[in-house]
Amino acid sequence: MSAFILVLRVGLQKKRRIVAFAARPRKSWSSELRPAIQHELGLAAHNRQLNISRHRQNRMHLYRRILFLPLLAALAIAVHAAPPAPPASSNTAPALPASQADAINAAITALPRKHDLSAAQRKQVEELLRDALNDDQRADAEQTKLQSLRDTPTPSANAPRNSDATAAGDATTSLADWRAKLPAQATIAQFSDLLEQERGALTTAQDAIRSLDEEVQQQTQRPDALRDELAQAHAEADQDAATTPRLPNAPASLAEAARLAAKATQRYQRSHLAALEMEQRTYEARMRTLQNQRSDRRSEVDERSQRVSMLEAIVLDRASSAVADIRVRLQQTSDQYANGPAPLQHAASANLALGEELVAAVKRLGEVRDLKTRYSGQRSETELAAKNTEDRLKAGGVSEAVGLILLSERRKLQPLPALRRELAELQSELAQAKLRLVDLREEQEGLRGLKPLPIRAPVVGPDPPSAGPADNPDTMGDDLSQLLGARADLLPRLIGAQSRLVTTLSDTEQQLVGLVSSTTALNTTLNSRLLWTPSHAPINATWDNQFLQTAQQVFSTNHLQSLRDIWHDFSAAGVGFVAALIALLGAAIFAQLRVPALLDRIATPMRRIRTDRYRCTLNALVLTLLAALPLPLLLWLVGRVLQAARGGEPLDNALGVALISLALPLYTLVFLSWLIRETGLAHLHFRWPRARRNALRALLPGLAGIVLIIQFVHTVLNLVNTDKIDATFGRAIFILGAFGIAALTWRALRPGAVWSQRGAVQAEPIRLRQLTRGVLSAFFVGCGVLAIAGYYFTAFTLVERMLQSFGAALAVSVLHGLAVRWLMLGERRLALKRMEERLAEDQRNAQANAEPDAANVEVLPDVEETETTIASLGEQTRRVVRVLTLLLLTMLLLLIWSDVAPALSFLDTVSIWKATHLTEGKEVVDFSLTLRAVLLSFVVLSLTWVATRNLPGLLEIGVLRRLNVDAPTRYAITSLVRYLIVLFGVIVGVGFLGVQWANLQWLAAGLTVGLGFGLQEIFANFVSGLIVLFERPFRIGDVITVANVEGTVAKIRTRATTIVDWDNREVVVPNKTFITDRLVNWTLSDSITRIVIKVGVAYGSDPAKVQNLLLSLATEHTLVLKDPAPNCWMTAFGDSTLDFELRAFVAEIAQRNRVRTDLQFRIKAAFDAAKIDIAFPQMDLWVRNAPPGTAGLDAVSSLDTQTKPIGPA
Repeated sequence: MSAFILVLRVGLQKKRRIVAFAARPRKSWSSELRPAIQHELGLAAHNRQLNISRHRQNRMHLYRRILFLPLLAALAIAVHAAPPAPPASSNTAPALPASQADAINAAITALPRKHDLSAAQRKQVEELLRDALNDDQRADAEQTKLQSLRDTPTPSANAPRNSDATAAGDATTSLADWRAKLPAQATIAQFSDLLEQERGALTTAQDAIRSLDEEVQQQTQRPDALRDELAQAHAEADQDAATTPRLPNAPASLAEAARLAAKATQRYQRSHLAALEMEQRTYEARMRTLQNQRSDRRSEVDERSQRVSMLEAIVLDRASSAVADIRVRLQQTSDQYANGPAPLQHAASANLALGEELVAAVKRLGEVRDLKTRYSGQRSETELAAKNTEDRLKAGGVSEAVGLILLSERRKLQPLPALRRELAELQSELAQAKLRLVDLREEQEGLRGLKPLPIRAPVVGPDPPSAGPADNPDTMGDDLSQLLGARADLLPRLIGAQSRLVTTLSDTEQQLVGLVSSTTALNTTLNSRLLWTPSHAPINATWDNQFLQTAQQVFSTNHLQSLRDIWHDFSAAGVGFVAALIALLGAAIFAQLRVPALLDRIATPMRRIRTDRYRCTLNALVLTLLAALPLPLLLWLVGRVLQAARGGEPLDNALGVALISLALPLYTLVFLSWLIRETGLAHLHFRWPRARRNALRALLPGLAGIVLIIQFVHTVLNLVNTDKIDATFGRAIFILGAFGIAALTWRALRPGAVWSQRGAVQAEPIRLRQLTRGVLSAFFVGCGVLAIAGYYFTAFTLVERMLQSFGAALAVSVLHGLAVRWLMLGERRLALKRMEERLAEDQRNAQANAEPDAANVEVLPDVEETETTIASLGEQTRRVVRVLTLLLLTMLLLLIWSDVAPALSFLDTVSIWKATHLTEGKEVVDFSLTLRAVLLSFVVLSLTWVATRNLPGLLEIGVLRRLNVDAPTRYAITSLVRYLIVLFGVIVGVGFLGVQWANLQWLAAGLTVGLGFGLQEIFANFVSGLIVLFERPFRIGDVITVANVEGTVAKIRTRATTIVDWDNREVVVPNKTFITDRLVNWTLSDSITRIVIKVGVAYGSDPAKVQNLLLSLATEHTLVLKDPAPNCWMTAFGDSTLDFELRAFVAEIAQRNRVRTDLQFRIKAAFDAAKIDIAFPQMDLWVRNAPPGTAGLDAVSSLDTQTKPIGPA
């Protein structure tokens, strides 16, 4: 078909001129060139209308040409069906247009000499010539690519290739020849150099294989892209041909530039099409070439690997032999100086220790090389398995066959925890080896001045060195020099071995890191795809026969014989195992007999509030954990013995692993049984209702039997690789177990069972319980149905995760019970403390009321302190505990279900909103708001709201009750912490939504201006409230005077403060008033206040007597303080009186009016008894020059001329 299209296009190209100019999508017309093009297109349309008649006349001629099209099609089919021509025939293809580079460069050179162009036209010409030169260069590159494709060797599909057996035989022969050519007398250094050369060649071959693999992978995906590129190239060529512009009135230089640009574009398009078509024709041949090259490289890698292994073995053997000989010599030297002087003994012992370290380093080097080879092989197998898995998933989709293969691959995977543990141990060893290498180099630096001496065996003569004089300095010096010289020769050997060990450890670490990474990736892929892929065939009519056959196979005599062998292994396990079994059984019996009484004894102090302690609950928890331990530990011990029995037989290992896997679920179930006993934690400490404990006690036996049997059977069948038995016998047990768990769940969630509440029968959430009951029961039934439909692995994984979720819920329930117990104990202690304080206050009030005239005491307005009550305290703290418990449970569930349903990674792919901007015509995403970010923001803001609502109770019980602070201080602390939590929570929550400070700075600037004008007073009051909370000029309960308002502070809020005045009115005062106006706090630091009583006596009174009388009256009053003592002063000579001031101090502000009234009563009585007048204002009237006989004159004259007081007689 492609040949037919090529012939047809060649025929059509003869009838039209293809000049592609400025119609390419990657460029745009210049502003002045567009009108000319539009004019030319309009002119062409007009000419087409004028030539309609001419076309009609030539219609018959066109029909004759169309008759030739079938002939051309037949010719194309014949060409396509013909056998491929030899490579040399490619030269007969139509010649491509020649390069226009010379003409374009000449036009560029001559452009400065063209004077018929305007500035805009000159710029257009420059752009056209530059584009033409670029297209011509691109065309050259395409023709070079085309020529390389033509020159590519095209091996025939029928060309003979060596089979794998032949290739293996050739490799074996080549390896044998190479081994025979190795010099037998070569030194270790020569073999080491040859080993490094072979390693370099092996690395090069491995890199070449990776490059070939990547190229093969790219070429595998190339056909689809190649077809799209061909279609796009044809479409662009057709578009350029249909929109060819003409410039009839343009200058010659501009027309020439347009012509050159059109030719360059045409050349590029034809070259590009030819290269793509050649790439399509040679695809199969190039793929065969790549496959052959990759096969050759793999053969080379295998051969090089064998060479490297052989050289490593040779070097290791020779090095081991050499260091063993050195070690023998050093041992002989150490024995020689065993009875010699101490310096010689120490030097010989140090040399021997270095020799033993050298032997250990060489030995460890061989082991690490074996590890490296093993890890490298496992990594290659895992990476190949991952690649094959991806290919199978793309090719096979979702089918039973693919599911079985994926399940098989999953079983072959190395356990990730074990690999990570090996990696950590290897990294630790590598670090220690590096440190030891540094120490050895420092020791070598210390012996730099000594001449290395060869390590020789000691010469034993008739007089050994130990027999000579021990204090001969010459002899001892020579021997010590000999030993130190031997050490100087030994250290470079040890440093070399240690360096090679460090290098090998580093290489092994890289291989292990790659193995862990590939295993993790493959495990993730398998877990994510296995859930949606059937792992077994659905149960059909023939399944019952298969089940009977597998059941007979399970209970066959061979398996029974294996069980008898296992029993013999137990019998031969040894005395230690039997002693451990007896000890564990004894511990279990002791727990059953003694632990209930111990739990009851621990709970005895809890019956009294003064003896109740939280450590009672902790002791009961530890005792419960220990009581549940013996039976699971017994299972674990039996499993370990089975794993080590009979040299690791498959059945023994499978049974051992299965028993070990049962230890954790058995421990959970036994712990739950101890928890719900009558003397256990659930009843005496957590206060679980009896209905819940009875329901759990009835649920335990059935749940234990189902869970333990399913786990045991599934683990054994998976480890012994009996897929047929697992598909029938194991699946049948699982289906029955799933239906059984569904029935137990339905029964456990009935009314008045697990969900029952303490002390209230109808308080349980009925709708929620019914929904949970139906969903969980349907879940387990659905898992059974999935197993019947063939999704056995999916169903088992879901049930396993759900049971793990039940265990997590149990653990969270225990933690919730511990938290509630701690809070309840704190509430009880707080209630006791407040009760004691209230009793003490009542006693003080009773003593005060017992004094005389107590009825006349002024009662201040009753102000309720802003302090959390016990009832609200319990509700708030329980709400916080519930939220924290739900959050912890959610985190555990996400951890359990993360490998099953990667919800977080999926939520990151759901984009809700994007912020973009245009850069060079491209849309660039600045921020993408995902569903995960929205949910996280919602969670943070919700937690912030909950924390701000319930913070007072939590702080009251957890922190503030332990501090000796008053109620106003506690309120200030909780208010500040609440604001900080709101600020932090809003910043974090809004930050998840992409709102950063850079986005809010203009809003903040506008808000600042708004606060400066419209919200000035509100903002001022808010800031003043913060200042009041920080500086604390007054507290709740203080008596203050501000802005003509006097009373007791009742509430302090961020905007305003509430004051209860003497008329019991609540006056709300803005906080700004306390900062700007004059504030008087009568009880800020001290409640002692002074009262002042002013008394005026007549001028005839004795001042000393008045002063003494006033002081005695004040001193005798019981409510007047002795310290500071009262005092009395004569302050002034008034118009009519001698002015005195009595100043006395009282302890409480509520006593001021009472003491003032008492003293005034007593002063009046005392002055009357002492004949002291309390004077009042008087006036003298003098009448002068009255005429005689004036009316009333006689009466006036009869008045006494002495001064008399004005007023009533």
